[in-house]
Amino acid sequence: MKIDLHNHVVPPTIVDAIAANPSRYGTKFELKDGRRYFSVHGPLAELKPEFYDVDAKVAWLDRVGLDVAVISVGPPIYFYGLSPEVGLEAARLANDGIAQMVARRPERLRGMDDYYLSNFVGFPLDTTLMVSHLMFSGALDELKQLRILCAHGGGYVPYQIGRFGRCDSGFDHTGARAGLRSYRQVAAGRRLGF
Repeated sequence: MKIDLHNHVVPPTIVDAIAANPSRYGTKFELKDGRRYFSVHGPLAELKPEFYDVDAKVAWLDRVGLDVAVISVGPPIYFYGLSPEVGLEAARLANDGIAQMVARRPERLRGMDDYYLSNFVGFPLDTTLMVSHLMFSGALDELKQLRILCAHGGGYVPYQIGRFGRCDSGFDHTGARAGLRSYRQVAAGRRLGF
């Protein structure tokens, strides 16, 4: 089975919201040569049917030889500049839209929630922080069967995992030693994929 674990969509819920109130979301659509484009972040980005139409997405999967796609929002709708209120609204619309798309073709699509993206300082850093929190909190020790596929090439983890092992003198929030056991599990290559 061939699975695309990082496949972007622009759910119809977001398309409809932007079309109804472009100023609220800081972007609009422009028609050019019969095609719809996002007008945001500088250059125009085409809104192709496979980004918002489930049948077109599945047809694209068939054309490129993929069995399943794990879908998440694409860059035109990261909405970095929105207020917290509107950003949260956009995230809910995106998450609901992804769930609706998956519900239409659950045998071909899986969803990845896209929480509020506006305050991200950089996806590779966020991936690194997530992994380090899991390691040093002891969560990986408690969840021994958990395996994680890290987006963005694992952030800085593949390059700095040796340093994580030197943090065995650290303590978790309860005052207990944290880090070394999880580090050994991760370093053995059994827990994380990049």
